Amino acid sequence: MEATRPGVLPEAVGGERAAVEPPEVSALVERAKAGEAAAFDDLIRLYERRIISLGVQMGLSREDALDASQDAFLKVFRYIRRFRSGEIFFKWLYRIAIHAVYDQFRRSRPPGVISVEEMDRGQAGRLRDPLRS
Repeated sequence: MEATRPGVLPEAVGGERAAVEPPEVSALVERAKAGEAAAFDDLIRLYERRIISLGVQMGLSREDALDASQDAFLKVFRYIRRFRSGEIFFKWLYRIAIHAVYDQFRRSRPPGVISVEEMDRGQAGRLRDPLRS
């Protein structure tokens, strides 16, 4: 049997993978929901590198990815009691982390700078190339 990551186990039919929460992770989540600090620390240790890597892969600097990871875990700490038992914890954490990365992008952008995607067509048409002026 091949090695798997937490939250992903091989499926018997068709070779596809099905998301299944390992019992150890479920137990940590339940203990963290009950307020056990050591269990929350274990969850951080289990997933922190993956969240930092996500930020770096999305284009953040390592320092900004660390900040986004910290923000994500602060939100998890604040809202873990709302996490529905029986769901996949990493999916929930991943969504929170994605939003933390986007928030970090917004915070790290210099003031007065907007992305081309945020502009409407009229604004984009008025862009000037300073080399052609």
